[in-house]
Amino acid sequence: MPLLALAVLAGCKADDDPSALSLMFSSYHSTPVVLTHFSIEMPLAPTPIFIPGGRADQGPPRSAGSAVGSIPLDDGDDGLWRVAARWVELTTDRAWEAHVDVPIDELNTNFTHYALNVIMGPNGLFLIGSDKAGIELSDLKDVVRTCGVRVPSEDKAWRLETGQLAGLSSIMGISRPAVIDPECPTPQE
Repeated sequence: MPLLALAVLAGCKADDDPSALSLMFSSYHSTPVVLTHFSIEMPLAPTPIFIPGGRADQGPPRSAGSAVGSIPLDDGDDGLWRVAARWVELTTDRAWEAHVDVPIDELNTNFTHYALNVIMGPNGLFLIGSDKAGIELSDLKDVVRTCGVRVPSEDKAWRLETGQLAGLSSIMGISRPAVIDPECPTPQE
């Protein structure tokens, strides 16, 4: 500890470079989802199927928790991470897929971790946020958003799989607000 104090007094500072990635998943309260595929800087791949916490549109905070892992390699050294996901809306049974390029230098860092919030909303909304640790509206940061594309071959009534997904019954039993004026258009099917 004395060495750290001397370093601070001498004008030196601790290494601020991010050393890890804090990855958070969430969805809008109106549109709970099942995440089936995810990737950063790699081809889209199946993941263990899970239901992310879902009140991102009512935050802060916009997620119920996070997982910390190593920082993805910047494939091509272009300053971007390609983030991709496939998910199914529990309320509509519609599958969506989206890919976005996330500027790494626009990500916030919390405690030397890059903060990456992966948020899914109504009609295929795919939002990447990078929220600061905190509970103020000023702590929220949207980095990039897009409307995903429909993947009808992956549509599935996960809401009926109550024995397969933990917490599904309670999630589906919650009263949800109607989707009003969605950012992404409702598909014509």
